[in-house]
Order: sequence, then structure tokens, then C-alpha cells
Amino acid sequence: MTNRPSTVLIAGATGSIGRYAVAEALRHGYTVRALVRDKTRAARILPDGAELVVGAHWAAAGHASPS
Repeated sequence: MTNRPSTVLIAGATGSIGRYAVAEALRHGYTVRALVRDKTRAARILPDGAELVVGAHWAAAGHASPS
């Protein structure tokens, strides 16, 4: 039995590095939750199999938008 987690959350999943992290995690058999701001854009960019979670990391901490 392995102690490896089966699910990972990748913040910034549609970014220049995040999209590759999503693909690699899926390739290695992880369940992937991808934190994205725009679900439509993410669906075009990310590989099938990732669960798209709409939100922003700064919102969870109660901060104002970094506009």
C-alpha cells in the first residue's frame, strides 16, 4: 500500500507552468482538481480529466481582488 495522495489541487492551472503540471499529474494517475478563474478558457486549454474548480486563491483568504 502506498501513502501517496490520490488527489491533487493545482492552483494557477491555466498558467504557463500550471497547464503542464495538470497534464503530468493526470499522466501519473492522480485525480486533478484545477483551480481556475475562467472555466470556459480552462476547458479549451487543459486536458480532459481534470476537475475544474472556479475560484481564486486570494479570495479564499478574504483578500480583495488584486486588480
